[in-house]
Amino acid sequence: MTGKIDKRIIKTKQLIKTTFLDLLTQYDYDKITITLLARTAQIDRKTFYMHYSNTKELLEEYGQDLLNNAMKKIDDSSEFTVQLLFKTFNNIFRENEPLFETVINTQINVFLIDLIKLRIITLLEQKLLDPDMPIPPNANYHLSYITTGLISIYIVWIKSNDCIDIDELSDIAMEIVSYNIKQLQTISSS
Repeated sequence: MTGKIDKRIIKTKQLIKTTFLDLLTQYDYDKITITLLARTAQIDRKTFYMHYSNTKELLEEYGQDLLNNAMKKIDDSSEFTVQLLFKTFNNIFRENEPLFETVINTQINVFLIDLIKLRIITLLEQKLLDPDMPIPPNANYHLSYITTGLISIYIVWIKSNDCIDIDELSDIAMEIVSYNIKQLQTISSS
């Protein structure tokens, strides 16, 4: 049966990811060893190595999975709105806060942050710009600015341990992003 993934592999990888996320709530990222992860998940080290070469690869795959799930939820929606974008990402953030804190606070995964930026830029380009109009030559600068600013808002919030909750932060970010998107749409329609 080519093309199908063995359910045992899926189950084992999910166990490893769940255990890893649990360990991130108890230990700094650099203190999580393969031995600790395997022992906590009650698997052999070689089982871990059958699926991942190190914890960085595990972290990248976990992040990719979250991002793919977010994009699928947005794509499956009947109508794209900025509010949908924020609601989807906020829910994923809430469910996986230790992962995002690790990515942001340790700067170990610039790849994941860059991937998020690229996926959001592509999503905004597809969903917000008029498909019948040519993309303005400077749209990539606007989209990059919007996306980098959006991610930076969350990074500053995590690093500062600000006392506002994620919904309030989301409202602030949504206001800023919505303004910039309106500006971009104005430019693209002229």
